[in-house]
Order: sequence, then structure tokens, then C-alpha cells
Amino acid sequence: MISARTIVSLIILSLTLCVFTQLHAQITQPARYEKERKYSDEEFTIISLKEDGLALIREKNKYRGGNRTWELILLDTLLQEKKTFDLEIDQRKNLIGYEQAPGRLYLLFKPGENLKVTLDLISIELGNTDIDRYEIKTELNLQLSHFIKVESNFVIGGYVNSEPAVLLYSPANDNTKVLPG
Repeated sequence: MISARTIVSLIILSLTLCVFTQLHAQITQPARYEKERKYSDEEFTIISLKEDGLALIREKNKYRGGNRTWELILLDTLLQEKKTFDLEIDQRKNLIGYEQAPGRLYLLFKPGENLKVTLDLISIELGNTDIDRYEIKTELNLQLSHFIKVESNFVIGGYVNSEPAVLLYSPANDNTKVLPG
């Protein structure tokens, strides 16, 4: 038969092992990215690129020829800077959506609540950082609520005169369609 002293010793040993196992299993921070920022700098929007890392984007207080400069920083999965560059965007437009696909990042810019707006779609290839720009012309007063990429097209959802509307944009032939329904 096992003595009470042996049982107490086994309980103390198992509790000690549990505590040390839990301490050893704590999550550690594998990497960290820091960037100095001035008080007047805008905050970054952080975009997960899944296996491609992270994208950080923010507007800067710099203007060139009626365009506002946006800073885009691409980080790999180890939080090391891969590429930093500036995008020139119409100063009246703001970032309203983004979409990530393997190897690509899409940014959608739109002016305030203007009638019959033109949306700017920026496509960035993450491997070589080629940038393509598209203008999505709408004849609608669209209040945007959704933006997704489907195959080689983009689906843009929102409201026109408080009624739901869905647009399909094809960059290959620069064509925008209003989907029925």
C-alpha cells in the first residue's frame, strides 16, 4: 500500500511539473516591427497578406500636383521590410477598401459622398511590386459597403438611393456592369 507521504510527494511533483510546463509553453514574440512616427503622422492601416506578410498604408501630409502621397510598406512574414514606396492619389480620395489575393494587393479609393464618383483601384503585385491603376467609372451615387475580388473581376456592393446595388467591374476590358436582382 502507498503511504500518505508518497501520495503528497506525487501531488507536489505533478503540480510542480504542471507549473513549469505552463511557464515553458508561454507564447514568445518572434519578431517586432517598429517605425518612428511624428505626432502629426497618420495611423497605419494594417492589411494581412496571409503567407505574403503584412502591408502598412497611411496617408501622408505631402502633396504633389493635386495628389496626396500615401506611404505603403510591405513586410514579409518575419516583419522585415521588403519594399517601401509612395502612391500618388487624388487628394479628395480616401482608402475605403482593400482585398488580398495570393501575390497581389488591391486598394480601392473613393472621394467623399460625391455624385457619380470615379473609384480608383490600385493593383500591386507583391513579388516585383508592379503597380497597375484602374478607374472605375460609375453613373450612380453609390454608397459603398462591400468590395471583393472574384476570379479576375471585382464585385462592388452598396446602396443607390437607399436601395441595394451590386456592380461588377472587369479590369481586363475596363467594363462596369450593374448586376440585376
